[in-house]
Amino acid sequence: MPVTEVASGLDTIGPFNRLSASQVNSFRACERLWFYEKVLKLKIKQIPVLYVGRAVENAICRTLKESPKLLLASASEHTLANIPLAEDGKPSRDDHQIWPASRIIPISDSQVPKTIEEIKQWAITRLSIHLKNSLEDANKDWARQERKSGDWSEVSFDYCMEMCINGLNLHLAEVERCLKTITEPVLEQWRSGARDYWPAPDGFGYKLTGRHPLSAHGEITVTEAWEIARPWFVEPESGQFSMNAVHPDYWFQGEYDLVYRWDGRIKIVDIK
Repeated sequence: MPVTEVASGLDTIGPFNRLSASQVNSFRACERLWFYEKVLKLKIKQIPVLYVGRAVENAICRTLKESPKLLLASASEHTLANIPLAEDGKPSRDDHQIWPASRIIPISDSQVPKTIEEIKQWAITRLSIHLKNSLEDANKDWARQERKSGDWSEVSFDYCMEMCINGLNLHLAEVERCLKTITEPVLEQWRSGARDYWPAPDGFGYKLTGRHPLSAHGEITVTEAWEIARPWFVEPESGQFSMNAVHPDYWFQGEYDLVYRWDGRIKIVDIK
């Protein structure tokens, strides 16, 4: 499971006191810095690169969440943003809630990408839209920090876009592998509307009624491969710490970046 549902009555540590991979890395790099930051709670200098990485990851995940069968390349970045959330910040499991993707009529076949290259061009346009907004939000977040340091004007959109495209290429390699190697049972299971307990964020809810609304017939299409190969990642609209994987004894937590699993094999990718 990519997410742990924590039993609050048994968790005596809490999300803000658990050990994390970043803490381990910080401790290994400099024990004194770790002590200053995690024990004395001193704020380290907040340089732009700390925020740029999160902006790039956000742009990639928001693009992977979208579908070329639902959204034109020029669509608003907010089209799939308004998802129902539970009180704990996780996507709601209330079956009565309406999810944004279910409100959208799929695009006609004449307008959707037919090849990997066409889907790449669609995705690059989506990345540029999301990256612009993600960097603007990151800049505002950085500017609010009392301990900010550095010069945001040195942040290069083109360089950040290059990082985004590298992430996209990694995903497209998985899409192409899906297109070429998917088995009939796996394809038909997806087409039937079957969903994982923690489905990859795609604007649809936890359960579908009947066939997947973006499914085709016959041989797999490139847009189906995009949907099927989509990795699990933290829903961009979810609350902070709401979608962590937590140790059974609650002392360690972390968020996966990308979890590929469409072919039954788990592959975890750290974007940064």
